[in-house]
Amino acid sequence: METPPPYSPQPPVSAKLTAEAIPWFLSVLAPLALVAVLFVLVFFEANPGGRDMLNIALGALITLAKDVYGFWFGSSLGSRLKYQKP
Repeated sequence: METPPPYSPQPPVSAKLTAEAIPWFLSVLAPLALVAVLFVLVFFEANPGGRDMLNIALGALITLAKDVYGFWFGSSLGSRLKYQKP
């Protein structure tokens, strides 16, 4: 009687690719959304209430873009590389 192969906790390849692609996609999406909101604020007239909402969205997107760059180029990258197997 053969013994079954040992359990491997590795996710399937498609799940691993998806898990790697989502942060990259969101990191690209954040600066693009920031540029889009800036474009709308500069080139289109908005009523005062709409302009206030765009300014709030602009502040949130600036914070998001700062966090994205902090993750990819800051201490999170160093921590990730420190524990990554060669």
